[in-house]
Amino acid sequence: MEEIARFDIHVTSSDTKTHINRSFEVNKEYSKLVFDVSYSPKYLEDVSKCMQLMKQRIKDVGFEEDFLPDKELAKAIPLANHISWSIDSPKDGYLGTKHKHNPHQILEISEEKSSFGFMPAKIVKGTWNITSSMNAILTDDVDIHIIVSGE
Repeated sequence: MEEIARFDIHVTSSDTKTHINRSFEVNKEYSKLVFDVSYSPKYLEDVSKCMQLMKQRIKDVGFEEDFLPDKELAKAIPLANHISWSIDSPKDGYLGTKHKHNPHQILEISEEKSSFGFMPAKIVKGTWNITSSMNAILTDDVDIHIIVSGE
C-alpha cells in the first residue's frame, strides 16, 4: 500500500448539515484505492445537553416538549455524531455513499469490487474527491481523519 493523501479536519456543531470536500491526485493506476476514514468523538455523553437537544427537536417538529417523558428520552442517551462518506472518480464521477454509523471505516474502490454502497470503478489518473457529510455533529468538536492509499 502506498499513501496518496492524508486529511485531518476539525469541525464543530455549527458544521451540522454541511459537506466538506477534499480532492487528491492519483498519479498512476492502482488496482484499488483504500480510504481509511474515522471521526472522534462518536457520542455526546452529557445527559443534560442530550435532553436539551431532544426536547428542542421535538418542539421543532411540532410536538409539545412533554410529548415524551424524560425517562423515555433518557433511553436514547448517549446521542451520536454521524458523518457519511461519498467518493467521486475523475472518469466515472459519483461512485456512491456510505451511511453507516461506525466512526471508523475502511472503504475500497476497485474495478472488480468496491465496498457496499459504492460502484466498482477503474482507478485512473486524475483528481479524485472524497466528501465528508456532517449529518449530525452534536458534540462541540469533532476531528475527522482520512487516509487514502493505493494498492
